[in-house]
Amino acid sequence: SALQDGPAHVVGISMGAMIAQYLAAWHPESVRSLTLLSASPAFGLDGTSPQKWQAARLAPLAAGQQPADFADRVLRSIAGPQISEAALDGQRRAMARISGPALQSSIECLITHDARPLLAGIIAPTLVMVGELDEETPPAYAHVLSEGIPHAWLQIVPGVGHLLNVEAPDAVNAAIVRHLHH
Repeated sequence: SALQDGPAHVVGISMGAMIAQYLAAWHPESVRSLTLLSASPAFGLDGTSPQKWQAARLAPLAAGQQPADFADRVLRSIAGPQISEAALDGQRRAMARISGPALQSSIECLITHDARPLLAGIIAPTLVMVGELDEETPPAYAHVLSEGIPHAWLQIVPGVGHLLNVEAPDAVNAAIVRHLHH
């Protein structure tokens, strides 16, 4: 059903961008515009094995660690080289708020993601943005999204990794403002 005050401008990053794809496809009346940051149309487009990826991500939890214990290592591995310490600190604090069971559920969910059959049905004007150095959801994934969604445009941000919104906040904010005013 439509939102009480009308459709919303929906912005999602990473897993949030995956969820936003389903919202836009299944409830188009609720989405005025769509912004997908560091997004994937489907898990494993690059040939990543879901089982190996899941096992690697769950290994620290199986060893008794909590997300806060391995946040720094994970975040540094997915960020670009230019990320500030302040941005990393904010991301570490955010990851520390995630419980082990919540992270496990998220990982189990991520490997089932495949919105490719839905992309052509997304009617909202869509901005797809990705960091040039993003290895989690690489630019090739963003190309699939921007080519599959009818009213989409793509912006690749140089020198930036997966934590796009905190690595390049000015570029992200400027692109979203442009997108909302078109």
